[in-house]
Amino acid sequence: MEMSVADRADGITLVKLAGALDLKGTNEIDLKFQGSVAPRRQPTILDLSELTFISSLGMGMMVAAATSLRRNGKRMVLLDPKPEIAEAVRHARIDSIIPIVQGLDVAVTQVLSA
Repeated sequence: MEMSVADRADGITLVKLAGALDLKGTNEIDLKFQGSVAPRRQPTILDLSELTFISSLGMGMMVAAATSLRRNGKRMVLLDPKPEIAEAVRHARIDSIIPIVQGLDVAVTQVLSA
């Protein structure tokens, strides 16, 4: 599981996940992910374009971070997940907490609108 974090000039945190967010992958990045998202208290775009699998633990990790951001008036969106990832997120109804968007411009607009 790979994770990269970038602070954009517009105040948005961009986190990119690549690989399988299964039990092993979630355990590998959970602490780093939580430490890279919630403490920043910035709108966050979670790029899932290179995510190949997501488990319920991985979804829980994302929901925890999004909930923490929401408490501080900030938003998180899921950017460009593969169809099977988007379907799993929708099936778990997580898209009602963290919107799924296509395209970086749409993601930026979504996270900056409060």
